[in-house]
Amino acid sequence: MSEPTESAHISALCPRCNYDLSGIVSSWTESCPLRGTCSECGLTFSWADLLSGKLSPLPWWSVERDSSRWLLKIPLHWFAMFFPKHTWTSVRMEHPIRLKRLIVLLLVSMAVAHLIAAAQVCQWRYVMGPNGYDILNIDSSIQAYVFDLIWPHRQIIRESLYPYSETNYHPFRGITAAPALFLVLSPLALFLFHQTLSRVKAGWDHITRIGSYTLALAPIATTFVVWFSSFMYGFFFSLFFDPSDFQGTAGPPSSYLLASMQFDLIYNASCLSIVSLFALMWWYRVASCYLQLNHARWVAIAIILVAGGMATLIEMTVWHNQLNEIITRWIDLSLRVRNGDDY
Repeated sequence: MSEPTESAHISALCPRCNYDLSGIVSSWTESCPLRGTCSECGLTFSWADLLSGKLSPLPWWSVERDSSRWLLKIPLHWFAMFFPKHTWTSVRMEHPIRLKRLIVLLLVSMAVAHLIAAAQVCQWRYVMGPNGYDILNIDSSIQAYVFDLIWPHRQIIRESLYPYSETNYHPFRGITAAPALFLVLSPLALFLFHQTLSRVKAGWDHITRIGSYTLALAPIATTFVVWFSSFMYGFFFSLFFDPSDFQGTAGPPSSYLLASMQFDLIYNASCLSIVSLFALMWWYRVASCYLQLNHARWVAIAIILVAGGMATLIEMTVWHNQLNEIITRWIDLSLRVRNGDDY
């Protein structure tokens, strides 16, 4: 009987579930295959990486890569997240997970997104000037800015600081918070796939990595929403807004207010559509490239539907008064415009 080859004594443990794959190694009779698949958890890996004990390093932009200046890579990490295919093919489950760095990435991302959103909060005050009705843009005071940093969606606090203001604006207030809620809730939807995650041996550390990477999209996404809203509303006002329409009147014409509400609806639907399409691509890459699930497409669709459903439920629960007010005002303005009562 021939002696066993040296390869039979090599420790070949699956980097995901630690299943012993040395039996497969001992069965080789000719050349070594480039790629292998764990029969226990289904992970696809490189035999060269596994047998040499070395993995291909994490991408250069990752905060989890060994580096003494990893904090300086956080902005690079934010931008890299907008290339889902590159992100989730470069970061693999067998790469070591740095939980402390991921927590720092998550906290910094949320703080910066909050700062960007709070800096864009403004107020509209309706005043009666010498030429009639007018609108003034009121900047945030120091107190209001501090409150916005803590929780920028607290309209009650801002109204208490400016008792004569009728309307507050925030890029993520009320029903416009749907895209932000969708981004935050989508990682939580993973917990509904407990059996699927158990099958691929994905633990809390892997879910933490996925959630941190997902929420690292927040700073750049918030910047885009703020810029997009400024551009779209600036375009709308330049196209439809004529200050002379307000002179000598008791308020904006109903036709203008109705057009403004219709524009709000189009704008919010556009933001939600963009976020949904990107999220579908993002979660498909998470499921197919990182988790390597067989039905990645359906898992991604399920995550989108669950996160969207939860965001809608929160919207209907927390901001139902605002939704009722919008619907009532929409009907009232439509009837006024139809009856020719523009003021």
